[in-house]
Amino acid sequence: MRLLKKIVPFMLVLVMLVTVMPTTAYAHGNPHGHVHHTNIPNPNAGDGPTVGEQIGGHIGGQVGEHVGNHLGENIGNQVGHQVGTVIGGIIDGIIDHIWGNNGNHGNNGNTTTGDNTTTDGNSTTGGNTTTGGNTTTGGNTTTGGNSTTGGNTTTDGNSTTGGNTTTGSNTTTGDNATTNNDGKDAVVSNNFAMTGENTTNIEEEEVPLAELTVLNTEDHFAYLTSFEDGTIRPNATITRAEIAVIFYRLLSDEFRAICWTNENDFTDVPADKWYNTAVSTVVNAGIIGGYEDDTFKPEKEITRAEFAAIAAGFVGESYEGENLFTDIEEHWAAEDINLITEAGWVEAGGEFRPAEKITRAEVVSIINRMLGRTPSADHMLSYMNTWTDNMDTSAWYYADIQEATNSHGHEIVEDVENWTELQQNKDWSTLEKIWAAEYSVND
Repeated sequence: MRLLKKIVPFMLVLVMLVTVMPTTAYAHGNPHGHVHHTNIPNPNAGDGPTVGEQIGGHIGGQVGEHVGNHLGENIGNQVGHQVGTVIGGIIDGIIDHIWGNNGNHGNNGNTTTGDNTTTDGNSTTGGNTTTGGNTTTGGNTTTGGNSTTGGNTTTDGNSTTGGNTTTGSNTTTGDNATTNNDGKDAVVSNNFAMTGENTTNIEEEEVPLAELTVLNTEDHFAYLTSFEDGTIRPNATITRAEIAVIFYRLLSDEFRAICWTNENDFTDVPADKWYNTAVSTVVNAGIIGGYEDDTFKPEKEITRAEFAAIAAGFVGESYEGENLFTDIEEHWAAEDINLITEAGWVEAGGEFRPAEKITRAEVVSIINRMLGRTPSADHMLSYMNTWTDNMDTSAWYYADIQEATNSHGHEIVEDVENWTELQQNKDWSTLEKIWAAEYSVND
């Protein structure tokens, strides 16, 4: 609504131009509505930025700043540029129509090319919107989506066990990323909210990317990989790098294409690490944050509070009410813990134990709920992948682990998944090479 309040006055000006100026043109004997013989000067005549560029640049800057606060500077620049371009094009299109200039006017000494293409002194990128026969790039410099170089892969030397790709001796699971254990200096203020039915959307309705799906909630593919010895280790801890890789895998193709990069500013995430691209991309997407000392701490194990803080970024709202656990009073992550509990991703009551390291099983349990997955041990397939340390079907985490390690088709029967077919698990190493080649070219 704040953006609409800023844009509406400019749109009212456009309406006045459309309704009043053609009348002036008829008064001068021009039946086509072009003011060829009026004493009113063309506001776009001469050098300097056009009216559309000035207004579009201003509005685009406001929109870009607003989006950037939520989704990161790169995406904010892109959205702001496109909004400014469209609005500027509309304004200049109307002005050119009224004064009969066919969209040709000087801008900062740049040569007009083609029929109706204008550029100002700022650097431009392709894909500008043509409106009213005029393609303009407002006064905003755009910087692609994400700078990319080469094709570093997130997984190297991975072996496959039971149809699941193993990342070295590391396994990946996870949901969001974490903060450091003494506060929120590693927390990113996310605005990814779970809305509708099994869909992850950005919260701001007035933002052009508001309907962009962040996580793939449609396909039930395996996102947790096993170890080389055939175990899945549900009670083991998990690191920040492993979390980053899992979220990188869970991104929708559309969102990954926008945020993909294999470059970062961290001193401890070199380009040759198996998790480099995953970390670089999810940080660029605003899902995980780094530390004030320019480190990411990829091998750091995550606590329950830190994981809650990242997961809460996908709720997209604030919490008002009593604490839902007895041991989080005045804890820095209290609101985050309450948020994910209220969302139904963890069960309320008793102690939360925020300082304890979170386990792989606990992470997977939260992720499945975030994705809208509802596994049931009684509705799976007998020939699915199984693990030597996850054979007890009565274990609280059994179904969640199987859900996260088997790609499958499904149908919902009485609010739980009924698996209909087993699908081949994704080859993440090969996919990363494909993504690197595709997104590097697109960038």
